Amino acid sequence: FGFEVFDKNSLEQLFINYANELLHQLFIDDMFKHEQKVYRDEQIGWEAVDYTDNSGCVALIDGRVGVLTLLDEECVVPKGTDQAFKQKLEQRFAGNDYFLGEVATMKTMRASRRGGRGGGSGGGGGGRGGG
Repeated sequence: FGFEVFDKNSLEQLFINYANELLHQLFIDDMFKHEQKVYRDEQIGWEAVDYTDNSGCVALIDGRVGVLTLLDEECVVPKGTDQAFKQKLEQRFAGNDYFLGEVATMKTMRASRRGGRGGGSGGGGGGRGGG
């Protein structure tokens, strides 16, 4: 959908993308779903408009057990780590069409930028422990 992808995405970018998806969903609901239902109900001749429904993408982020719920959970767990959060995401959303697979942590991003060498100092910001 309308997600912007940068070399380094932040939590702030996730919220920007999420807000855009919510606005997109509101537009779809109002302009397509609702209006087409009105036309059907009033038996007005019209040609159906195909549209992409992003509700699955929005549910991935804010669903009952979505990304934000898992993030909140990991933030309140004593000694919660980026790695534990990453594992929860990968386990929970492994079969979800909107989840693209492996989640990078600061440590894995640094390792991939150095040609596979793990951890160490330097590279992007620190995150919250465990990385």
